[in-house]
Amino acid sequence: MTRRTQLAFALLTLASGRTSLAAEPAAEGESGKAQCLSAYESGQRARKAGQLQAAKASFGFCGSTACPRVMHADCGRWLAEVEVEIPTAVFRVASAGVELDGASIAIDGGPPRELDGRAVELDPGEHSLVFTHEGYQTLEQSFRFSVGDKLVQRRVELMPSTSTSDTAAKAPGSATIPEPASSSTLVPTWLGAGVGTLGIAGLVYFGANARKDESALDACSPSCSKERVAEVRREYLLANVSLGVGAAGFLTAAAWLLFRPRAADQEHARLSLKIGPVTTLNGRF
Repeated sequence: MTRRTQLAFALLTLASGRTSLAAEPAAEGESGKAQCLSAYESGQRARKAGQLQAAKASFGFCGSTACPRVMHADCGRWLAEVEVEIPTAVFRVASAGVELDGASIAIDGGPPRELDGRAVELDPGEHSLVFTHEGYQTLEQSFRFSVGDKLVQRRVELMPSTSTSDTAAKAPGSATIPEPASSSTLVPTWLGAGVGTLGIAGLVYFGANARKDESALDACSPSCSKERVAEVRREYLLANVSLGVGAAGFLTAAAWLLFRPRAADQEHARLSLKIGPVTTLNGRF
C-alpha cells in the first residue's frame, strides 16, 4: 500500500467513525470503504499499465458520491487526466464506396457492438478489430492508436457475401432472364459468312470462264499459244482458291456461331451450315 493510499485510508477511517450503537451499519460501511480503497489503488495500477479504460472506471467510482469526500480530489483529477489520454476513433464501414448503416465492431475478441457514428474509446497500442454486417463478408484488421489520439478517422471496405448472392440467385420463384446476344459477339459469324459468299461467287465466275476458255482450246489444240493455256490454268487456280476461301469462311462462321464464348448465347437456336463435298476443278490441256 503506497503512502498516499495509507493517508487516504487513515482519513477515511476518521471520517467514517461509528458508535457501538450502530454496529450493523458500521459493517456495511467497512465493506464500501474497502471497495473505494480498491478502486483508488487499482485505478493507479491500470493507468501505469496502459489500461486507461479500466483506470477511468476505477477513478470514476472512487470519485463518486459512493466513496468518502477525502478521495474525491485525487480521483477526480486522475479521471480528468485519463480522459484526455484515452484514444478515440471514428470507424466508417462502406462497400463499393457507399457507407453502410448498422455495421458492428468487436475489439480484441470482445462482444460486437453496433457502430452508430460516435467515437469509440480504446486503450493505447495495437488492437485487432472485426467488422461485420449482414449480407457482407466479415473483415478483420489491426490498427494502432497512441495516447492522446482523438477522433481518429478509420474507413474499412466490406465485400458482399458470395453465399448471399448465391442464395438470392437460387431463391424459389426467382426468374432468370437470359441476356440477349450481343451483336458484337456475332461479328466473326457475319464476317465468315461474307467471306464464304465472296469465295463461292469467285468459284462460279472463274470456274465458268475456265470451262469456257478450255472449250475454246479444243479448236486450236495442239497448236494453242502458251499464253492462252496459261490463262486457262490461272482461271482454274483462281477458281480453286475461291472455293477454299469460301469453304473456310462458312466453316469459320458456323464454328463461331456454335462455340462463341458466351454461355447464355448457347441457349439460343444454333444455325448449322452444311458444306457439301469440295470438288477440285481440273482441266485438260
